[in-house]
Amino acid sequence: MGLVVIDEGFRFNRFAISFGLLVGFPVALAVSWILSKCFADIVSADGIHGHSFWGLRRSVRWQDIKEVRPFRLLHLKYLRLYSKQDQTVTWIGLHRARREEFRSAIQRLAPSDNPILRYISHANQFSATNAAQARRC
Repeated sequence: MGLVVIDEGFRFNRFAISFGLLVGFPVALAVSWILSKCFADIVSADGIHGHSFWGLRRSVRWQDIKEVRPFRLLHLKYLRLYSKQDQTVTWIGLHRARREEFRSAIQRLAPSDNPILRYISHANQFSATNAAQARRC
């Protein structure tokens, strides 16, 4: 693209920009909606359902959560839940529209000694010490 600008010079193409806005924006919204439905995390009385690093559906029961580690990727926050049973990692995204609802569901359904409760705060943010730990990961 840089070579085209050098060769041809920069020209403002109204048709290309209009087409990009009229077609690209709705397509991006549709893809975002589909991805949010396909990769939804579910909290239940049995445990929490998330995904593997590769996007495969994975669940872990509350009593099987051995360790929880925070992770940040481009300001997107995740919790990695390590299972006692099979040593797998379940990823839970904390960047969601209904943060408060998600947080309260975890606080209501998780046992009081569950490690996930240390990482769920009122604003669904990591504390200062957890943020430092997340940067080291």
